[in-house]
Amino acid sequence: MSFRIINGLLVSLSLMLGLAAHSLDTAPEITFVDFPKQIQADDNPVSGFIFFKDPDADVVRAEFLVVQATDFQPFSLDLKVKGVKEGIIEFQIATRTPQQVVLRAVLIDAAGNRSAPWEFSFEAVRPGQPPPPSQNPVLQVMPTTLSFIGEARRNPPSQTLQITNTGTGTLIWSASTDQFWISLNPSSGTAPSTITVSVNATLLTAGSYQGRITITALGAQSSPTTVFVTLTLIEGSTQSPILYVSPSFLSFQGEEGGRGPAPQTITITNIGSGTMSWTVAADSFWLRLDTDRGSLMPGWSAEVRVSVSLEGLTAGSYTGRVTVTAPGAYGSPAIITVILILNARPVAPPDNLRIFVSTNTKRICSSSVSHELTVNWRVTGGRPPVSVTMEVIDPNGIAQRFTDLPMDGERRFSFNFPRGGSVQINMMVRDAEGAQASAQTTVQLGACS
Repeated sequence: MSFRIINGLLVSLSLMLGLAAHSLDTAPEITFVDFPKQIQADDNPVSGFIFFKDPDADVVRAEFLVVQATDFQPFSLDLKVKGVKEGIIEFQIATRTPQQVVLRAVLIDAAGNRSAPWEFSFEAVRPGQPPPPSQNPVLQVMPTTLSFIGEARRNPPSQTLQITNTGTGTLIWSASTDQFWISLNPSSGTAPSTITVSVNATLLTAGSYQGRITITALGAQSSPTTVFVTLTLIEGSTQSPILYVSPSFLSFQGEEGGRGPAPQTITITNIGSGTMSWTVAADSFWLRLDTDRGSLMPGWSAEVRVSVSLEGLTAGSYTGRVTVTAPGAYGSPAIITVILILNARPVAPPDNLRIFVSTNTKRICSSSVSHELTVNWRVTGGRPPVSVTMEVIDPNGIAQRFTDLPMDGERRFSFNFPRGGSVQINMMVRDAEGAQASAQTTVQLGACS
C-alpha cells in the first residue's frame, strides 16, 4: 500500500498485518525506527524498518504524518511487511524533490489503540550529491536484525555483525546485550570490526525468545545502535528439517554505469532431521542467482551465488530481498536483505569544457557619461545540454545575471557613470555531467584625458 503527501497532508495509508481473535485493548509500541539520514531525490524507493511490540498481535494500520518539510511537493511512501512474527515492518520512501523532512510514525491496532508516536528525519538530496562531510566518526552496524533457529538445548550456528566508521577519525565501540543467552566476541574494539554473535540454548526450552544488542561509540553519530535478536527453538524429537541461512544481510557497492561488484555467497544448511527441499528467489530485477533450487540431507549445506546487475540503474540506494523457502521445514521462509549502494559516476574534469570571453576593448574612453561595451563568448567541449550564465558587475557593485545563454553569443551594454570605474564580466558554464568552467574579464571606464 502507499500514500502521498500533498501540501504536507497525509492522504491515505493502510496496511493489514493480521488480526488476533480477541483484542486485549493493549496499545502497540514502536521500539525503534531505522531509516537513512540522507537519501537521493531520484524517485528510487529507499527501505526503512519499524520495530514494534504488540501483545494483542492485531496491528492493522501504520500512519506517517508530516511534521516538517522544506518543500511540500508530493512524494510516495510504500509500506510492506517484513517478518511480522519478529515485530518488524518494512516501509519504502521515494521522492523526486530535494527537501528536509521530519515524519511521525504511529501504529494503530484493531481496537483503535494508538502507539506513542516516533519521529524520524531525513534529507533528500539531488541525485549524485555526495553525503555532507562529517567531522566526527559515524557508527554503522549491519545488519540491525538477527534471527536464530534451532533445536531446544542445542546451540544454533553463530552469526556476525559488521561495524564500520562511515565518518572521519577513530571510532572506538563497545557492545552489550540484555539477555544471558546471547554472547558477543569481541565486546569492544576499533572500527572496522566483526562481532561474532552466539546463542547458548543449552538451558532453554522450546519457544520464542527476543533480545537486544546495543552498540555504543562515544562521540560518534548514530550511537547507540540497537540490533534486535530473535531466537526460535523447537523440540529435538520432531524429526523435521530446520532451514538455516547465512548470512542474513548482503551489501554491494558499485559505480553508476560501471561493472557489477563481485558476487557474494549465501549458505543454506539443513540443521535438523529428514531431507529438505528448498527454492530461492529474488524480488528485484537487478538481483541475480546462480541456482534456484536444491535438496539437502541432515547436516548438508549448499551455496548460492548472489550478484547484481547495474544495467539501467542510476546513482542511489537500492534494497532487495532474497527468499529461501523449504516446505515443511522450521525456519522457512528465510529472508536475506540485500542493499546496493550505487555511487554517481565521477564527474569528468573540465579539461574539455572551456569558455572564452572577450570585449571590444579593455578600456573605454569617452568624453560623455555614456559608455558602450560589447561582450563576446564561446563555449567548447562539454556534454550537452550546456548551461551558460553571465554576471555583469557595474562600478557601483550592482550585479546583473543572465542565464540560459547560447554557447556562442554576443551582448551589448550601455553604462552611465560620469566618474568612470570598472565593469567585471563573469562567465560560468556547466554541462550535463556536472563539469564546470568559468572565465572573467574586467573593463575600465573613464573620461578621455
